[in-house]
Amino acid sequence: MSRYLIFWQLLFLNSALIAQDTIAFQITPSYDFIHSDSNTISNSVALVPFYDKLYTLREKQETTVSILHIGDSHIQADYLTQAIRALLQHEFGNAGRGLVFPGRVARTNEPQTIYSSSSAEWESKRIIYTNQSLPIGIGAMTLQTKSPQSLPPITNEITG
Repeated sequence: MSRYLIFWQLLFLNSALIAQDTIAFQITPSYDFIHSDSNTISNSVALVPFYDKLYTLREKQETTVSILHIGDSHIQADYLTQAIRALLQHEFGNAGRGLVFPGRVARTNEPQTIYSSSSAEWESKRIIYTNQSLPIGIGAMTLQTKSPQSLPPITNEITG
């Protein structure tokens, strides 16, 4: 019995010592294939009209700046794009989210801030599947109802 008691005491003491000896630090990984010094914008002069429009929008509020971000699944999931959109909307005004596709209804990813649903059955096509008969739509995806009398999917943005 005393062996078990000593064992539990040592275990508790060891846990307490480890908890007190914890140091918070962050390791920045280094990879040979990453060349941060090469991360530059070539022909940055081409961005001058864009920055001029942003400046005019901020100072005079006489213009509209439309931004189209074309990409793949990293755009669909809305991780980086959400942060960029939030910063731009905070600085220059919120003209809306833009195109929202009901991804959950199409059985694919959608941003965490979007929730789509439908009680109907839907046939979907994504651009990566070329052997499906549906045409490809805007956003590289298509939805078509299997029941012509059904209502369109409901899509809501979760804000907060």
